[in-house]
Amino acid sequence: MDTVRFLDRLYEAAALPDRWPAVLDDLARLFGAKGAVIFAAGGEGAAYHVASPGIDQFFQDYIDQGWMELNERGTPMIAALQPRFVTDTDFRPVPELRDMPVYRDFLIPLGAEAAAGTVVQGAYHDLSVMTLEGFSSHEAARAALPDLDALRPHIGRALSLMSRMYLGRANAMVQGLATLGAAAGVVGRNGLLRAFNEAFTDRFGDLMIEHRSRLRFTDKALDQAFDAALAASGRTDSEAKSVVVRRTPDFEPCVVHLLPLRRIARDLFEADGLLLLAAAGKNKSLPNADLLRLLFDLTPTEARIARRLLEGLTLDQAAAAERIAYATARVHLRSVFSKTGVHRQTELVQLLGGYS
Repeated sequence: MDTVRFLDRLYEAAALPDRWPAVLDDLARLFGAKGAVIFAAGGEGAAYHVASPGIDQFFQDYIDQGWMELNERGTPMIAALQPRFVTDTDFRPVPELRDMPVYRDFLIPLGAEAAAGTVVQGAYHDLSVMTLEGFSSHEAARAALPDLDALRPHIGRALSLMSRMYLGRANAMVQGLATLGAAAGVVGRNGLLRAFNEAFTDRFGDLMIEHRSRLRFTDKALDQAFDAALAASGRTDSEAKSVVVRRTPDFEPCVVHLLPLRRIARDLFEADGLLLLAAAGKNKSLPNADLLRLLFDLTPTEARIARRLLEGLTLDQAAAAERIAYATARVHLRSVFSKTGVHRQTELVQLLGGYS
């Protein structure tokens, strides 16, 4: 591989994240690994990963099966924070590795016990980890270290740039939601607040406590609903929830919507947790179809039908306006109900439009 060309693509990926999978694949091929992955986390609780196509499912399974949460494999590398690439055998002898559950039950059966990785510490309490997975042997992983270290200064700069772009995006998104009159905050799966707009702090400043374990609310119903939504946020079947926060001498009533971040929304907000939305009763703005698609993972047709209902049309009228059959519109509406966690049109309108 042309090193100059690879470095050009590496820096392009730092600014254009959709190019990372191909760049990681090139890097893995260059060193004889099955694939490569980047995992990054911010001090606000944000976390995300990008993997080359060949190991994307492997890494997702690693997360879904709980190995990432325990992180027995990666903890020594992160704790050491050495300015170089390291291998599994830098921290434990091979016999010990083979007895560890993550190796015995997951990595070895998949032929992925040998890896090389590095940690890049960012300037804003963020860090990025890059690993090359699935070398043919621990010896092959170790043999790759000198050439990987030669590339590490470039990899470090690219990861730092990518990290700042990703971690800054959530703040930009919640500030944009403020233009709709919505108090918005993004919470990572660890329960910590990672981005919010001024309207969010104005509305919830006296109701929320940023505890080290997770964000907490003094309103009992809201806190319980938040805890349940957070626990379910990693599941594909997690649903949006809405909670009425009642009036107090110091607080106007409102409805708080707890939205699991899915697919496109997860990419845009860069969090695997929840989007918290609330607005004052006087807010009369209606979300447009694009925003509905983002927040609830609706299809284009589902979003347009929801928008028609918010405008006051009946389902018959919405179907006619969209030039589809009424029966087809009903199918789309049932899907909207499932994704938003409501069961009736009146609940849908209250959830998406009035906030009152």
